[in-house]
Amino acid sequence: MSILSILGQEASAAGFAGLSPAWQLGVYSVAVGIASLAGGAFTASLRLSHRKLQIALSFVGGTMLGVGVLHLLPHAIILALESSEGGGASSHGALHASIDGVVLSVVVGFMVMFLLERFFQFHQHETPEHAGHHDCCDDGCGGHDEGAKKSAKPTPASAHRSGHAKQVSELGWVGAAIGLTLHSILEGVALAAAVLAGATHDKIVALAGFSTFVVILLHKPFDGLTVTTLVRAAGRPAAFAHAVNALFALVVPVGAAMLWFGVSENGADILPYALAFSAGTFICIATSDLLPELQFHRHDRLGLSAALLLGLGLAAAIARIESSVVQSGEHAGHDHSG
Repeated sequence: MSILSILGQEASAAGFAGLSPAWQLGVYSVAVGIASLAGGAFTASLRLSHRKLQIALSFVGGTMLGVGVLHLLPHAIILALESSEGGGASSHGALHASIDGVVLSVVVGFMVMFLLERFFQFHQHETPEHAGHHDCCDDGCGGHDEGAKKSAKPTPASAHRSGHAKQVSELGWVGAAIGLTLHSILEGVALAAAVLAGATHDKIVALAGFSTFVVILLHKPFDGLTVTTLVRAAGRPAAFAHAVNALFALVVPVGAAMLWFGVSENGADILPYALAFSAGTFICIATSDLLPELQFHRHDRLGLSAALLLGLGLAAAIARIESSVVQSGEHAGHDHSG
């Protein structure tokens, strides 16, 4: 299905609140931009404790992992199989090739995001006042790793961490801005791909891209917090930090527009692979950036694990709701045809 045909759907078929897919994507993009701005603003006004911040990140990590595995990847496989069958290629080899393409796209998405984080190191999950001290330690947590329990003397590793903190304070915001910009463009692509994929099935347009939107909306305040925190840590004034964050908040809508307007008449053919690529990026962020916090912060295993499971449960619930809507729509269609 082409972009023009999607935009031409009637409001009654568009679903949620009478919005067309284009308007739906616009609403999602504006909400994500506001969330990013809010995350940066909270850096100056709201002081999250270390424990609350890590619990929130664990919840977001669980949600992101669940959406990548339970929503984006299955939807990509379904679209790839339907595209293969629609083209008359129903042989085992053709179907296998479609699945191979989806899986390869997941791997590419994972590696692209991994390399971005590896070389730019743009995520910082501490505010400056918590970087060297955690409120949980006031209760005698005994440190965040086994090595800290053995010796309180400075070690080469601790000296490296101290030097790394200074490096982040002086130079890190530039790398963070570049890395998070590329990261956010991919999130915008994921959001547009999910909305477009849902729009090809008019029975679920009401929920098209909703789970992807929820994940990005939950994750974006932490990106805004990262940008503003690192800019301020570099000695820049608050006005400059907020200006950088305001520009950064526009990146997800730009990424969404790049896919939306860049898809050609045969653009539906790339949607399965765009979704699979997005699934790979989500899985990478969750498994290599967010979820390792569970291992490093051993002082609050129960709370962090519960937040992770709650996030996974939310993703599973959203996927289940979408599946139920699809099934009910198919049953209704059979009843009318009968």
